[in-house]
Amino acid sequence: MTEITANPAAHTAHEEEHESHVHTFFDKDQYPAMHFEDAGQQKESAALGMWAFLATEVLLFAGLFVVYAIYRNAYHEGFMLASHELDVKLGTINTFILLFSSLCVVFAVHSARTNNSKGIVFWLIATMVFGMAFFIVKGFEWNHDYHIGLVPWMKWDPAFLANVKMGDEVHDLNFQARMFMILYFVMTGTHAVHMIVGMIILAVLAYKAKKGAYNSKRYTSLENGGLYWHFVDIVWVFLVPTLYLIDLYNRTGGGH
Repeated sequence: MTEITANPAAHTAHEEEHESHVHTFFDKDQYPAMHFEDAGQQKESAALGMWAFLATEVLLFAGLFVVYAIYRNAYHEGFMLASHELDVKLGTINTFILLFSSLCVVFAVHSARTNNSKGIVFWLIATMVFGMAFFIVKGFEWNHDYHIGLVPWMKWDPAFLANVKMGDEVHDLNFQARMFMILYFVMTGTHAVHMIVGMIILAVLAYKAKKGAYNSKRYTSLENGGLYWHFVDIVWVFLVPTLYLIDLYNRTGGGH
């Protein structure tokens, strides 16, 4: 049994101490909530909650990857043909953009640990700038997909199939390529939604950092926000080879 619960008088004093403060939005990072014994316990609970939340997110993307794996195994040729229409360079550029953004989040947390308030704001803004750069590149890519007819439910004209097969095989490959593009947009779209959520989290963290909410003794929410951003980056690192690099050896002419 803890000291606070064992000593009612001490518990009451603890509550009075809380009430003596004018709690603001930012005090949640400075003072433990009433149901926690101290800031350390609150930090551990917040970290555990964040990891539990990320575990549910992993299950979400794992489901998408499992569906993709099943269809890829069944429709390998159509998936390969459609994948070859994706722009590997843009996918690679976005990978480096997100890796740099993750590095910025690390610097933001390090700035908090070293009481560098301006550094926290700077690195969080830098992370958001890289996030926006990702969306710009992805926007160009999706726009290109639309203009060449690779958006199944809006504009579908896979001209590349006519140069590969004839007759009924074209119909089959058309279905397979269409299925690949559906999964491509669902998976990258789901990732984009998580990116938007991450950007909102970063904006809130930057606002709070601007108000001086974080220092070397309190940066739990900043650390958890960083974990979420790292998760988003890691998902993209898995998406790139899964979607863009199918049979890359033959695409680059290595198989001839």
